Amino acid sequence: MFRLSVMFFLFTMAEGAALVLLSGHLGALGFSGRQISYVFATGALAALVSPVVAGWLADRYWPAQRFLAGCQLVSAPILLAAWRQQSFPGFWAAFALFALIRLPAMTLTNVIAFHHLGRSERFGYVRVWGSIGWIAVTWALSLYLSLWPDQAAHLGDGLLVSAVVFAVSGVYALTLPHTPPGAASAVPGRGYSFASALGLLRRPDFAVIVLVAFLSATVSPCYDNFSFLFLTSADGLRLSPSIASWAQSLGVVV
Repeated sequence: MFRLSVMFFLFTMAEGAALVLLSGHLGALGFSGRQISYVFATGALAALVSPVVAGWLADRYWPAQRFLAGCQLVSAPILLAAWRQQSFPGFWAAFALFALIRLPAMTLTNVIAFHHLGRSERFGYVRVWGSIGWIAVTWALSLYLSLWPDQAAHLGDGLLVSAVVFAVSGVYALTLPHTPPGAASAVPGRGYSFASALGLLRRPDFAVIVLVAFLSATVSPCYDNFSFLFLTSADGLRLSPSIASWAQSLGVVV
C-alpha cells in the first residue's frame, strides 16, 4: 500500500502544480477569457480520444506501470515547452498534447492500484495521498509566490515544478509492481467493446455513478477555469496570488 500511496502522491502533486495557478498565468500573459477557456477545454477534448486509444494499447501490449512511466516522462518536456510559451497558439498546442498524455496516466494509476489492492474498499486509503500531494504542492507554491514582490510574473513557474515532479514520478513508476496488460487477465470469451461498456448502464448502481460523474464534470469547469482569476482580480476579492493559491486548497482539505 505504501508504494501505491507514493504513486498517487507524486502524480497528483504534479497535476496540482500544473493546474492550480494556470488561469492566473494565462491571464498574466494577456490571454482573453475565451482563450483561457480554450486552454482548459483541451482536457475535455482529449477525454474523447485519448482514453480509447491508450486503453486499447494498455489492454493488449504494455504493462500498466511502464505505460504510466512513459506518459509521465513524456509529459515533463511538454510542460517545460508550455512554460516557455508566450503566445496563445503555442501554449494551446503544448497543453493539448499534455492533456492527451495526462488523461491515460490518470486512469493507469487506478488500474495499478485496483490490480494490486485486491479489495476495492482499501482503495481510499491509498487514493487519499493524492489529495495530500495536491494540498502539499499548492501550499508550497503559495509560499514560493510570497517570496516575490511581483507574484504575477512567477505564476507560470507551477508548470516548471510540474515538469520536475512528473519526471520524478515517471522514474518512480518504473519501480512499481508489475501490472500485466488488461487483456492478459480478462475473462475468456469476454471482449472489450463499447457495447459491453454501455451494457453496464443497465445496472442502477452503475448508472447512478455515471450520472454523478457527468454532473461533476459539468460543474467543475465553472470553478477550475476562473476561480483563481476571481480571487485575484480587481473586480473580485483582490487577494494576492499566494493567498489565492492557498485559498483554493481549502476545498480539497475539507
